[in-house]
Amino acid sequence: IRFSGRTESVSMQHLVARAVSMMDMALTYVMDGVSRDDDPDWQEAVRLFVNPSGLPMGAVLYGIYLNYPSAGIFGWHVNDATSTDAVLDNVYVHDLRHRGVEVVGLSEEGRVICNAFNGPLPAADLLHDIEEFQRALYAPPEERAANAMYASYKGSLVTDIHLAMYYFGRDDFDNWAGIPFYGFGDKLLSWAVAEEGYDTFVSSAVDDVFGFYCNEDAMFHPAKGLLGVKVSGVEGVTLNDVRIERLQDETPVGSMLCGTSPKHGAYHFAQQPPYQVGFSMNMV
Repeated sequence: IRFSGRTESVSMQHLVARAVSMMDMALTYVMDGVSRDDDPDWQEAVRLFVNPSGLPMGAVLYGIYLNYPSAGIFGWHVNDATSTDAVLDNVYVHDLRHRGVEVVGLSEEGRVICNAFNGPLPAADLLHDIEEFQRALYAPPEERAANAMYASYKGSLVTDIHLAMYYFGRDDFDNWAGIPFYGFGDKLLSWAVAEEGYDTFVSSAVDDVFGFYCNEDAMFHPAKGLLGVKVSGVEGVTLNDVRIERLQDETPVGSMLCGTSPKHGAYHFAQQPPYQVGFSMNMV
């Protein structure tokens, strides 16, 4: 496979070997403090595989979470089922720290470009000149038509591997429930490998086609921040001597790529007010 803007083709084996080498460097650095500044892949290895803070980095961190009998990943309370009879006695939740890492995705007609695990491919890794593209995308209609910008594929090892895996194995993805999603008709893949006629595919000119999705982590979970105790959809709960103190969320302010009014109408489709208003990964 040869990606747009690259002079050489690469095999899947080459990409995987490079990933193993970079993850080994990251592990050695984290465990033993050994850096590899002389390696050309060192900076990207640190960026992709090292959690800079060492703190929990997902969309949310819980001290204790009592839930109805279902997953509690996206919404705050999304069905009428209930769990029963929970007793919290002499519980002390304390000294929790969280520093989430927001992953901003690229969307086509409101649907996020995602990998086979339904995680967003980072828009910053997909697009060259992403901030310039965002300005063109959010310009007034008359300016957008006159000053159209066509983004080109930037790529990282992670996006290269996800796209290459689908490129080589797309005929075997029939059992996956609509993922990965690389644009309607797989056009984003055609754009990324520079197929003829796709160089203008990611365009700022057409209204309501491309946009950004914010306020989510690498698994597309909506940001909820840090919660000491959450009880949702549970009957017969007894709380006695439950103490919560010293909770600290260190997540920085979220990306401005989505603007103040996202093109698709929400920073994340599963956000629920009043719990989540705007960027919510640093809420406590």
